[in-house]
Amino acid sequence: MKHLLEFFTTLYALTLFTFKSLYILISDSMKQEAETYKEEREAQKKQGEKRKREDKERRAEDIRGEMMSRKKNVKNEGKKKG
Repeated sequence: MKHLLEFFTTLYALTLFTFKSLYILISDSMKQEAETYKEEREAQKKQGEKRKREDKERRAEDIRGEMMSRKKNVKNEGKKKG
């Protein structure tokens, strides 16, 4: 009877150890995955902000160019009439 009790006690301890080890491995893996995901999201966000800023600057340059060409057209029309 003593050997049977010792067997099941050992089996129980090994099972607990296995489950605890697996839990630690899986939780560490999930933490690393979450950190990687977070870093990727931050990088994408920075790229998106940079792209928005560049687009905004490009649009501002286009608007300035259009305004300058309109001013030239108005001046040229005034010279033609005068």
